[in-house]
Amino acid sequence: MQNLQKYLQRCGRSFCLLSSSLFLVLLLSLSLYAHDNIYVHPYIAEQAFLLWPRDANHEIYKYLGLGYRDTTKGDQACSNARDGSKITEGTKEEDDFNPLTDRCNSDLFQYGYSHHFMDPDLPDDNNGLDYPGGDDPGAYWYANVYWEMAVSYYPDINTRGLAYWYLGRIVHLLGDLSVPAHVHLDPHIPIIDPDSYEKYMEDNYTKWGYAGATKIDKISPIPLDWTLRDLFYNLDEKTQSFPSNDYPFQNYIFSANELRTIGNTLMPLAIQYTSALYKLFWVETHSVNPTIAMTPMSGPPGTTFKEWGTGFTPYGTATLYFPKYDGINNGSMTLTLDSIGHFEIPYNSETNKPPGTYSWNAIDNTTGIKSNVVTFTITKPTIAMTPMSGPPGTTFKEWGTGFTPNNTATLHFLKPDGSEYTPMTLTLDSIGHFEITYNSETNKPIGKYSWYAIDNTTGKKSNTVYFTITQ
Repeated sequence: MQNLQKYLQRCGRSFCLLSSSLFLVLLLSLSLYAHDNIYVHPYIAEQAFLLWPRDANHEIYKYLGLGYRDTTKGDQACSNARDGSKITEGTKEEDDFNPLTDRCNSDLFQYGYSHHFMDPDLPDDNNGLDYPGGDDPGAYWYANVYWEMAVSYYPDINTRGLAYWYLGRIVHLLGDLSVPAHVHLDPHIPIIDPDSYEKYMEDNYTKWGYAGATKIDKISPIPLDWTLRDLFYNLDEKTQSFPSNDYPFQNYIFSANELRTIGNTLMPLAIQYTSALYKLFWVETHSVNPTIAMTPMSGPPGTTFKEWGTGFTPYGTATLYFPKYDGINNGSMTLTLDSIGHFEIPYNSETNKPPGTYSWNAIDNTTGIKSNVVTFTITKPTIAMTPMSGPPGTTFKEWGTGFTPNNTATLHFLKPDGSEYTPMTLTLDSIGHFEITYNSETNKPIGKYSWYAIDNTTGKKSNTVYFTITQ
């Protein structure tokens, strides 16, 4: 009731010729608008999309309703606002019809706009604009109810548009909390007693867009674990820092420069927070469990590996991190995920990549959830044989691993005096492996022999193996 008394106390400001009874009718029947719902609210919704997800292939774009501007008002607007299928449609129609009370917001004695206000210092269920005969639960209370409805409608493709319509209504309520009058519970009536900031925005809202919100998001990103309540209360508290016409002073008249200064902070914040709302809704309606894998799990320098990931946020982005084998970060890359939250890329390891054990992981940038860690090995050519000695005529088994798959290696055999036999080139299998049999001659001289191999793709030399021909 104190808000009504506040209006009556200000009779001399602009309507003292009206009788108190006539004023009461006007107060209850005229709209307590926040931002203009035909142009400003849809504009905020569209600019937020350009901050995230900023992808015309994203499902949110399909339900955004880009360019939607419905200029109908009054009873016709209320009649049109019983349901919808677009975000921008919901942002506009939140001012036309209250789906929870099944009333037109402009109906006399319905106080349909009281829940567009919210004082964060009051209890959750009683922080809206009070009115004769009752108290309003406030913007967050309504947004939370809309949220539950949006989430429940989302899984069915036949009602998914309705889910986004309710999301648009939440966008409207969140945007209202970027208006100082709405967080100070400072009521205002268009024409008779308009709010200066809202009036200024009607003609100047396009001065701000996603570019300014992007700058803010880089400096002060919204935490990925914030809830719907966090978004509403944090934006509300930031807006509290700015004055309205009647808070903290009575009848304050703003200059255009002052209103522009307020807009320089609050309009980008409205866009940033709305973008975060889109992320929150997307995460809420999609299972995110980032998982990565690769093949093969090992190979010599120059090997081409296939790396992929599943369970990420569809149409989002992921950042892949590749530490060196010694644990020092070797770099990262950010890539775009497809419609099912999947990616697949080749990794062509360098031909001079040091042998060792490497690992990598990925972060889902929409949710901040980290994937599993995958470990792989860069091998070096390694050879071995058995037995390690034997008399002339002994059959030896010789093999090698860690070579370039499906390529060739050249084997070099040295005599006891260090001179070399004719080298042998052979083909490697699909895992970079070879295995041969060496039947030593029955008249092979006694002595210590050695051999090694060269990976012909990488030029890497293997270890040297020594064996003995005994008496």
